[in-house]
Amino acid sequence: MIRKVIKDDFGQLVEIYNQAILKGHQTAHLNPVTIDSRKQWFLDHAAKRQLLLAYLEGKTILGYLSLSAYRNGREALQGTKEVSIYIRQDSQNQGIASALFKHTLALCPSMGIEALIAIILASNQSSISFFKKHQFEEWGRLLDIAKVAGHKIDHVYLGRQVSLDKR
Repeated sequence: MIRKVIKDDFGQLVEIYNQAILKGHQTAHLNPVTIDSRKQWFLDHAAKRQLLLAYLEGKTILGYLSLSAYRNGREALQGTKEVSIYIRQDSQNQGIASALFKHTLALCPSMGIEALIAIILASNQSSISFFKKHQFEEWGRLLDIAKVAGHKIDHVYLGRQVSLDKR
């Protein structure tokens, strides 16, 4: 099931995000985060209804999807959002990310979202494959901009027009 995030969810969301950090090459954060360090981010996203989660009946959160401002404050880019998806490690490859994405895609027009961008470390091939499966294309690449475990890695920009399904 999918729903909006509430404040009580923040602990599990941090746990899921930290799993990605500790796995390595999944995010540009290199050290685990805390609820306090992410609190304002969570509150901002939850208030704008741009943070959804998938959960099992009860309280187990399986994963979440966030939509973030792309180049915040620049009016010409208000219809573009950066999409990020994180799934609990023991719940991956079960269609949860796809369900979150499809649910969010259906909400985009009512939120004024016209384009989505996923910004991914080039070493995160599973995320790149996921987004390409959902009709994202490579729109850009910043060469050797990230450094993870002593290795320089590209930052890949994948994009998709929301109206793509209507073509």
